[in-house]
Amino acid sequence: MLSIVNFLVAIFVYPIVFATAGYMFSFSISLNEHIVIATLATLVVSNLFLKTNEIVFVVLDNFVLVPTLVINSFYNYDIQLIGYYLGFRIFFKYLEYFSEKIKLKRIHGIYPKKWIYIYPALFIYTVIIFKLTVEHSVSLNPIENYLNSYSTRANLKFEGLIGYFLNSLVFILLPIIMYFGQRKNIFGIVFVALLIISIYSIMPLTLYFMLMIAVIGFELLSRYSALSLTKLVQIALCMILLLSLFDISLLNMVINRFYFTIGANNIFYYDFFSENNLYLFQNSKLGILFHSNNYSDLPGFIIDRFYYLGKGSNQSSGIFASAFANAGVAGLIVCIFLLVLIMRVIDISHEQNLAIKLKLLLGLALINFPLHQLLLTNGLLIYLILNILSKDENSPYNRLL
Repeated sequence: MLSIVNFLVAIFVYPIVFATAGYMFSFSISLNEHIVIATLATLVVSNLFLKTNEIVFVVLDNFVLVPTLVINSFYNYDIQLIGYYLGFRIFFKYLEYFSEKIKLKRIHGIYPKKWIYIYPALFIYTVIIFKLTVEHSVSLNPIENYLNSYSTRANLKFEGLIGYFLNSLVFILLPIIMYFGQRKNIFGIVFVALLIISIYSIMPLTLYFMLMIAVIGFELLSRYSALSLTKLVQIALCMILLLSLFDISLLNMVINRFYFTIGANNIFYYDFFSENNLYLFQNSKLGILFHSNNYSDLPGFIIDRFYYLGKGSNQSSGIFASAFANAGVAGLIVCIFLLVLIMRVIDISHEQNLAIKLKLLLGLALINFPLHQLLLTNGLLIYLILNILSKDENSPYNRLL
């Protein structure tokens, strides 16, 4: 029932957040009580009969689908979106049920993980950061970097192998924090955190920095709390939303960016690509497989131009909006099936405790990133291959699937 609580809290605090961040939008907000009641009824039914324990689905429900329902209550007023939400929950439930019926053997790997993955990754990132720090004058102040992030990214663009490694920190460096966390290696966690802070100073993508904070935060919470990670994630979201009651402008902007804007963009992506040609992965590595629809901009810039002030901000979409924009309903179905396959690969190539934490990272990343981008650009595919090949002889956990 925590998703219902989060929905009600979000409904309560959104006017406060909108008072700070509403200048971004071309619309005003007004709560529609009938939509709220219909949404609450749907949430109650979903939580009673369609409850899921799969942490990826829980994260996507609370951080992607529920904020979409919140924005729908204030702006869009589309009763069909509530039906779509129910359809997603039914789909999640049956996919979870059937995937649990498929029994796969645990992959034990061949090579020691620390030699094929951990130490090489740390060495490569240390060399890259040292090289870029020498070449560019950077600040290690995260707040300063956040405020100057747009101008910094405009002036510094990294391509090729260095660009790939910088973007791959999501699934190359962040899982190493979990690796050290299992071993209670504080020095290792601090070292990786400093690497990521250094990368943020060079390439200030706030999403990467927030993911690091989330990974470290949930690593600590899971160690000192008896609650499951699934419940901790939902409680943490509720606490973060309540922080907006302090009405601190910078804090409200961050909450808007990483929660309410996700819901708004889901509606905008659906609205635009329902009425116009699908994007068909143009301007990406998968675009060569489809004919061109003559889109010169990325989907995020298109949405920014049509629904925001059009100042050149890339309005990120996450897994569902991106899948729909690229291939419609078929894209959504294929994307979710591929996600379930990736989750099963994680299950059979990791021990249980680490698998849950890695799937939490996957779910959090999918709030803002398309699945194909995580695989091809953010290091997920490379990470999965390395873990299938590697074995962790010192793992304190053991599970046979």
